[in-house]
Amino acid sequence: MKNFIEDAAQAKTNLHVLHAVISILESGALCGGTGSHTAANRIINICRKEQQRLLAMYDKAVATSQAAEERKS
Repeated sequence: MKNFIEDAAQAKTNLHVLHAVISILESGALCGGTGSHTAANRIINICRKEQQRLLAMYDKAVATSQAAEERKS
């Protein structure tokens, strides 16, 4: 049986990591004038897309786990 709690925990951890990456890139940590903002914007967009995928995975794992617990009761 698939461990949905573990899936949810892993998705949540990855969501936090991606949020940290976005926060660093949006905070102005990159030096201006180097053109790096273009790459930073691509990375931010990739992270946001992955966050949406992970959020859907997290929501599904939590809902499935809750449904399994309700069936046990």
